[in-house]
Amino acid sequence: FFFKQKTAYEISACLVGSEMCIRDSSYGPPIDIFAIGAIMAELYKFWPLFPGNSEVDQMEKICQMLGTPSQQEWPEGYKLAAQAGYKFPRYQTQSLKRVIPTASSEALQLISDMLKYNPAERPTAAQALQYPYFQCRIPIPEGLDQNAQEELIEQVEKTENKDLSLIHIS
Repeated sequence: FFFKQKTAYEISACLVGSEMCIRDSSYGPPIDIFAIGAIMAELYKFWPLFPGNSEVDQMEKICQMLGTPSQQEWPEGYKLAAQAGYKFPRYQTQSLKRVIPTASSEALQLISDMLKYNPAERPTAAQALQYPYFQCRIPIPEGLDQNAQEELIEQVEKTENKDLSLIHIS
């Protein structure tokens, strides 16, 4: 097994999704969503979540973290594995909260969903943006009088695109 280059860009073994490790020939957005989940985890950990150096090693690291997928969970993965002569290693699921203790529960839910074995169960980019992780929660700065606090809250609620750089307090 060797990583096949799917695009004109260099890929990192640490970001390759489970389906790529067992030679899925179709490349689509769910593969990128898996990579984004791995990148998010890496940003919190300051270290790759799946530091594999080959397809087999990468799949081993994924299984060590996510646990061994069941046939019900990922039937297509088992078909691909059989075609490639690969047998999934047996591991229990690790707690992402234990592995990434600095991440909020909202971040952990998003990362967990992005790292689903079955690509069809991962959120699309548009769905991911609807997760609570991306909801605007702005702390009220200390020292603001009641009128300024109310103005800030009103402006945040009016800002549909959540671009907080557009908010100005007088």
